[in-house]
Amino acid sequence: MSQLSTDRLKQLTRVILSDSDPNARKEALLEIRHSDHPRVVELLQEVNRTDRDKSVRDLAANLLTKKKIEALEAPAAPLQKDGWNCSSCGGQNSRQSATCSFCGAERAGTSSALERPASSSASPLENPAVFIIDRNHVKQFQRRGQGFGMQGCLTLFMIPFVLIGLFLVGYLLNTLREQVALDQRGIEVTGRITDKTISSGDSDSYYVHYQFEVEGRTWDDRMSLGEDVYDRMEIGQPVAVRYVQGDPTVSIMVGVPQGSLILFLLVFSICWNGFSWMILLGSIIHAVKQRRLYREGQLVTGEVLSAKGERDSDGDFILELEYGFAAPGTRNFLTGKYRGLHNHLKALGLPARSTPLAILYHTAENHQPL
Repeated sequence: MSQLSTDRLKQLTRVILSDSDPNARKEALLEIRHSDHPRVVELLQEVNRTDRDKSVRDLAANLLTKKKIEALEAPAAPLQKDGWNCSSCGGQNSRQSATCSFCGAERAGTSSALERPASSSASPLENPAVFIIDRNHVKQFQRRGQGFGMQGCLTLFMIPFVLIGLFLVGYLLNTLREQVALDQRGIEVTGRITDKTISSGDSDSYYVHYQFEVEGRTWDDRMSLGEDVYDRMEIGQPVAVRYVQGDPTVSIMVGVPQGSLILFLLVFSICWNGFSWMILLGSIIHAVKQRRLYREGQLVTGEVLSAKGERDSDGDFILELEYGFAAPGTRNFLTGKYRGLHNHLKALGLPARSTPLAILYHTAENHQPL
């Protein structure tokens, strides 16, 4: 970490504590963070508590969290005994161990990995002070993402809805085909009403059954009508019928008011398929990211920035967590938000601010607390 001169430290401190411009105070905070002088941590704590501008307080809080995480992850002096470090989680293991005792990953097969002295920095999963949101997350990490998981189950759950959507599209296309055939090759004959039925459900459907003859053969069909039209129709009443030449199975009563079935099917199939495919594709994309996170991610120590819980209408406990951590290799300070259903936390309670967390990190856009 770079050093600042004593005069520069004093100058930046004066700006942070007394300058009226919040942007100037934030610029001074961003510069002074590079110093490892113990006074810097105290200054960040003071600004976080007392500065009148929320954006300045938030910046001081984030910089303070980053310094704490850097202190937690600072490398210690290497051990004298031989051992090996897990390339997945960084945990220290004995020379005789073939798998990581922290995350279950297999020991690297190269001789250089076997003979490298192990660092004393242990996996966050070993630290009893680290808050674990859900042990199932840890088990999934140890299995390297094998199995379906929540996103895989959601994907399977959505498949029947997608199939129903495809059926709706097929039904719509068939209805369009029949309508075109009636318009282009339709022939009108006289038929008669043979029956009236009502199908009850969430809303009643009214059907009129009719019959007509083509070349000495009798054909039967039915139409769905509005209630008022249904009430006016009488059994035995003659009606005009149009059928497709060469295919009398496709027919319709002429001159009878009816709703636009094609328009209804079009709107309904667009809404149904749009909703179903959006959820299905979203679950697949999330499942792929989750699988890569568990297979290729590495464990780092993070910290709780804020945590709150609420109960939904079913009484389930929903955790909302904001966390921060220093990205490995770059030391960039990253933050993230997590939301999930965790009923076991009803009894355990919520973690306080600055509580250590085990963060599984893959990229700056793909990370999650365990």
